[in-house]
Amino acid sequence: MKNKKQASIIFVLLTSVMLVLGSCRKEKVAPEQANSFIKYYGKGGTQKAGNVALTPDGGYILVGTSDSYGDGKQILVIKTDKFGNEQWNKVLGGAGDDEGNWVVVSSNGNYILTGSKVEAGGTTTDVYVAELSTSGELVGLENLYGVAGQNDIGNRIINTIDNGLAIVGTAYFHNSIRDTSAVYIVKMDQSKVKLWEVKYGNNNVINVGTSIRQYYDSIYITSAYTNSPDMLITTGRLQVNPYFYNPKSNIGKDKADPSVINAVDILTGSLVYKNKYVLGYTNTNTIYIANIDSNEVNVYYKAFTSLPQSKASTFCRTADGGFVIAGSIMNNGSWDVLVIRTDADANPIWSKTFGGAGNDYGASVIQTNGGSFIISATISFGGNATGSNDVLSLIHVDSNGELK
Repeated sequence: MKNKKQASIIFVLLTSVMLVLGSCRKEKVAPEQANSFIKYYGKGGTQKAGNVALTPDGGYILVGTSDSYGDGKQILVIKTDKFGNEQWNKVLGGAGDDEGNWVVVSSNGNYILTGSKVEAGGTTTDVYVAELSTSGELVGLENLYGVAGQNDIGNRIINTIDNGLAIVGTAYFHNSIRDTSAVYIVKMDQSKVKLWEVKYGNNNVINVGTSIRQYYDSIYITSAYTNSPDMLITTGRLQVNPYFYNPKSNIGKDKADPSVINAVDILTGSLVYKNKYVLGYTNTNTIYIANIDSNEVNVYYKAFTSLPQSKASTFCRTADGGFVIAGSIMNNGSWDVLVIRTDADANPIWSKTFGGAGNDYGASVIQTNGGSFIISATISFGGNATGSNDVLSLIHVDSNGELK
């Protein structure tokens, strides 16, 4: 009976999602719409968007990657005002292919970002951390973490309760049998001095760390995806004197539908009940949110589109307790930016797509203090007035998903 009830709930949900998606209109992105608060950044070459964050002055800070500024790919940081008008940009990195993935506003108001940087004189990468002032000047040293000769990448950075920082990323290994990787966490103090690090994951497969949150001062939770048929959600506890991190992989496909894999983001619920909300997409490319209870026993998920070829990137809680999701959806042979808003029970309220002639990808989404949403995205124009290059983009929509 329980399985039949769950199947009925999922069927009803998917039916409602198809009705919502079927009523969606596609917002055509064109350079002439820039004043409608779709803004573009970068020059020539190819850009790729990371996340966007709100700044204390009401503007936005956007990080990404560009091959337009030097030898290989560089890290590109864009600061805008509240209308998305660029105020300054900063290019970081050196020779080789560097990457900017995530930026946060620190407790002192500066901007701290993570990604990867090619090791001096080599081809492999280290986890990269840099701090910029509010005017875009480098503060202190650029920091690198990882093991020489292997590829280490920082995917997400957060502020921690003790005013420090924590990064989740990926550490890649190579042996004579196969390439593998582990989820990689680096914990730093407020001066970016490494306090401890840990690597873990399913053995002998690719593990990619995608998101990190903090419950208490000593407990962290991460999401990851693997190339095994499993999602990887891990709760870890830090022990001190000496520092030791004990990760526990606690959610697998045996506790959820077998198609629920590729966890790309995670949010924590009440600290009392410790629920976890996981965003990802299935092995049939259907976006889902999984809700994991405090005992990590009851796992259910809701699929947000029955359309094929839909992938999620990030999500956040809305002021009314719902969710808003950024991702990408296949539409007429190319990818478009996809944004979905839900209520507190993860039932869809609306979804919007934004795209041009090329492939466009939603990277992150946040809610502003006024209740609207800002989406960071990579937009490919495919040969119109901006050229055929991919550019960074900010898309500002109101609470109903309409362009402002």
